[in-house]
Amino acid sequence: PRGWSLAGRVLQASREAGAPAKTPLGYRLLATGYWAGYRPRATRTMSSGPIHVLARILLAVMLIAPFAEARDRAVLIYPKERSWFRRIFYTSHQRELRARIEARYETDVHEQVASKEELFAVDVDGAKLLVLSAHGDAFSMYFASRKTRTLDSSDRITLRKFFDRLDPYATIVLQSCHTGRGFAHLVKEAAGPHRRVIAARGEVPANGLRITSVAPFDVTIRCDDRGQVWDCTIRL
Repeated sequence: PRGWSLAGRVLQASREAGAPAKTPLGYRLLATGYWAGYRPRATRTMSSGPIHVLARILLAVMLIAPFAEARDRAVLIYPKERSWFRRIFYTSHQRELRARIEARYETDVHEQVASKEELFAVDVDGAKLLVLSAHGDAFSMYFASRKTRTLDSSDRITLRKFFDRLDPYATIVLQSCHTGRGFAHLVKEAAGPHRRVIAARGEVPANGLRITSVAPFDVTIRCDDRGQVWDCTIRL
């Protein structure tokens, strides 16, 4: 009918289809001012037959579904690991962790990342969760081998730019031995005041990281230092 905006028709159709008044779609339409084109039901001349009602329902479902299904992003980055025996990062335990994350997040997994160039080229835009897995010590992380540092204090500025692409309230997990004794604090500084950093203060076995909450995301890391198993989790 004349005097109706397209957005006004869509919002009214979604309401008649039973959608809540305060859906993401409703907010978007109201915020843009298109609702001004809506006229009360009593003044309309559109047929109210079953075909038109069905068309409205289908239109509402098609437009609202993308908003309802939108999920937070998660990015998981794993290092280069050559050995087929006694693997640490490509194990059934890691696959289970990934499955739990994928059930809640839109997940991107990057495997066999060996250099900082590869790492910083990963698309992390808007991600709510970032898991960096690698060998480590109190001062650095090793993605290619235990002999050559991939990330350390010399990457402070690049790390800050990298983390700035994440969601402002993202969680960063360092699945890496001993980083909680020093390097995690550098990561926290680069990540900013609102992003959380979780790391370990000891030697992390292959199955040491356990997810305790998916949303909001949280983990506990159990370290094994010469037979002494303890909760070595640090949250910054």
